[in-house]
Amino acid sequence: MLATVLALDSVARAAERLFVSTNTVKTQLQSIYRKTGVNSRAELSELATRHGLHPGPE
Repeated sequence: MLATVLALDSVARAAERLFVSTNTVKTQLQSIYRKTGVNSRAELSELATRHGLHPGPE
């Protein structure tokens, strides 16, 4: 889910791609934010890139 959410420009597109509701994506993102101590998708992308979980901007 993380890679899909970070790769797409909106929660709605991520939900569509993952075949779940937008609320599910939002809830999962909030959980990830809380557990990682970040406050935005930009911060999450930076964190994921630093830890090799996301390739980052091309």
